[in-house]
Amino acid sequence: MWPLTKPNNIEIELLESVVYIGPHTRTNPIVRGVVRVSNNRTSHIHILNILFVCDIKTKYCYNNKFSCDKKSITGDRLTLYCSHRKPLVINSDSATQLSFEMPLPSEIPETINCPQIHVNHHVTLDVEYYYDQRKLYQQIRKPVIIARLPDCRMLTGENLLEMIDSRKNESSWCQYRITIKKKAAPLGSRLPIQFEIAPLIPGVKLKEIYVQLMERRTVVPDVDRVERTTQSCFFIYPVKNSSFQLPTNILESPWEATVEYQLPSKMAHSTETYQNFFVNHLLLVSLVFQVPESENSTKHTTKSISFSSSIDLLHKHTANATRLPTYHSLVSADETIHRHTINLDQPPPDYNAVI
Repeated sequence: MWPLTKPNNIEIELLESVVYIGPHTRTNPIVRGVVRVSNNRTSHIHILNILFVCDIKTKYCYNNKFSCDKKSITGDRLTLYCSHRKPLVINSDSATQLSFEMPLPSEIPETINCPQIHVNHHVTLDVEYYYDQRKLYQQIRKPVIIARLPDCRMLTGENLLEMIDSRKNESSWCQYRITIKKKAAPLGSRLPIQFEIAPLIPGVKLKEIYVQLMERRTVVPDVDRVERTTQSCFFIYPVKNSSFQLPTNILESPWEATVEYQLPSKMAHSTETYQNFFVNHLLLVSLVFQVPESENSTKHTTKSISFSSSIDLLHKHTANATRLPTYHSLVSADETIHRHTINLDQPPPDYNAVI
């Protein structure tokens, strides 16, 4: 027998490194993978156990002192192999693999790391073996990402993403409508926003457009069950190489534009409301105008219009899960031609042969 000291002796390979959860999931999520055992000498293993662990750490201020709570959520231990009478024999220069499927605990929180909240998940493999008549033990960890799918419906009846719509609003100098094309968007993706403005008085000019994300991180410690919220503000800007430009002249007719904004990838994503924490986001759009002080005045004053709405920012790994796949016809172009056209490679059949 040999001591399992080399990292390539035993390894865990997950079929899916990202496990998705969501409100529409009717069953518990499952982690699937393979444990591979190999060595250049014949070896014997007595116990192989695998366990899923969720570590939660929250930071907060209590009695004017910084405090930290830690807790762990574990699933049921899955035994891949257990036998002292007949150990698992691994022959030299060969490999053995054991597949596993492990249901995760219900209502497990998603993976997140931000200043006040840290939630991480991993699969732990425990190995027990003997070497020189000594019982030895080794533990291997493999990180797992738990990502939440959006709460809202991804598509409307017309196969369009569900949107945030301010509807038509009217001020004393213009009508406006702001449409955010996505109600839920992954971090690092693009967020299209449509602006529609119609002036009501002469001399109105659009000066600036500001888009901000307000992040609120709330911790609810068990010591007093009082919410403690910390917030941060992030400005977001049009994507690089964007051709968008503000109108340079006074608005004499309705103006419309759709701008793609780049969401940051290094901020916390939104979460559901869990027992000890939650994170949510607010999108704030501000339009800055220059308007005449009076009907015949040459002096101008600055006015602003703001629209805000909650938005669901998802983990960056959900980008592929929330994107519609490209269309691929199951029938190739050559097969379509063969089915629906005349075969020109052969002459038509003889008339007497078909009657």
